[in-house]
Amino acid sequence: MSKYFYKLGFNPAFGQSEFNFLSTQKTSETDFKWLFSNELIDVNQTGSLVFAGEIFIRFPKSELKENFSNVFQDISRFLTSVNSENNEYKKVGFSLSGNIFQKNADKKFLEVLKSSGSKKVNLLPTGLLPNFGNFKNTNKWLILVETDTELFFGRVVNFANQEFWSNLDLDLPKRDMKRGIMNLKLARSLMNFSSSKNVWDPFCGQGRTILSGLDFKENLWASDIDSKCLLECDKNLEFARGYFERRRLGNKNEKLEPVAAITLSPFVNNNNSAQTAVSPLTNENNELGSTQIVQNPQQQTIAPILSQYHSPAFELDAQNLDLAGLHFKNLAIVTEGFLGYNFTNSADTAKMSLEWGKLEILWKAILAKASSLEIPEIVFCLPFYQMGAKKFLPEFYQSLTSGTKYQFHKLDQKEDYLLYSRTQSFVGHFVLKVVLA
Repeated sequence: MSKYFYKLGFNPAFGQSEFNFLSTQKTSETDFKWLFSNELIDVNQTGSLVFAGEIFIRFPKSELKENFSNVFQDISRFLTSVNSENNEYKKVGFSLSGNIFQKNADKKFLEVLKSSGSKKVNLLPTGLLPNFGNFKNTNKWLILVETDTELFFGRVVNFANQEFWSNLDLDLPKRDMKRGIMNLKLARSLMNFSSSKNVWDPFCGQGRTILSGLDFKENLWASDIDSKCLLECDKNLEFARGYFERRRLGNKNEKLEPVAAITLSPFVNNNNSAQTAVSPLTNENNELGSTQIVQNPQQQTIAPILSQYHSPAFELDAQNLDLAGLHFKNLAIVTEGFLGYNFTNSADTAKMSLEWGKLEILWKAILAKASSLEIPEIVFCLPFYQMGAKKFLPEFYQSLTSGTKYQFHKLDQKEDYLLYSRTQSFVGHFVLKVVLA
């Protein structure tokens, strides 16, 4: 019988996959938007788990008595025992969630709590679960939740500070949050799909993937074919460090801290000539977390022309990283990749085929080069398109590993991939992971 529960977020499949990557037991069960396991992990590192907790009592639905009398009795007995020993729940929050509960059930449980020794109770309306804002005001929360087969009663152990990442997304000085573009919570999930502490994003854009790993990765490299993106990424990184610090000063419970060392690298110039190698990971004072840009004076911004059918930018940046002494066998690539330009209009089949055709050629070249460098794992995204409830998936993905040493790592229990999209978006993320065979 599982000992711990986890509230899954917007995309339950991401939450389950992320948990499996972070846990050691790799075993869990799900029931709608809940995950159960005998292992407790820190959900604050995740992008798709809301909170975690410990189960005290389980009530199979088949054994529920009229008006929940046995539920009231067992919870009252448990709380009376705990509060009589150490006043553990003298001040507590309480939440009921499930269709089984009648409208005024929360008031009945309030009576149970107070008669069991809880003096101050933050009671949420029936059906609402605590969020991070509730947790900041009341740090002990008890919940009683209905699943398909049972009710479970327990306490919340830790919350993911999703509010932090949502606010940082909104406050970044360089941001483009069109529907379909990756947010920081999704980027954080992608980072957790790799166990490596050393990550390179060769399609860094404005830096969301790199930003999302600041507090739990060690070494991060960011690069992009467009030098404008590198400058915007640098500004966002500088802002994020200050943002972390301001949040810690304003909240004594804030544990997020930017510890990763970061290096930004420019790509090739328009003559495809080799350029200066990227700077060392640390600055001259050997300080971590320093952002450095080594610009070639002759470099000119170039657009990502995918129709060139090869990846000169990726290959030259790999050369730069090699010159900097990077050991590719200790590196993972985690990237959103390139999802195209059109996020505001639905794509017709001709445009889909055109975009996918370019990306198929590009990613075949990148995986072939990465395979020759023996980079152990790559997490990346392709675009999929949706029109209402209908989804159009990039079926060509299975051919990408042909001729390489890579094989697909199943991110879902049934499929190689995970899908992430918002209802009103035309473009979604088709998330893949490959590993060396």
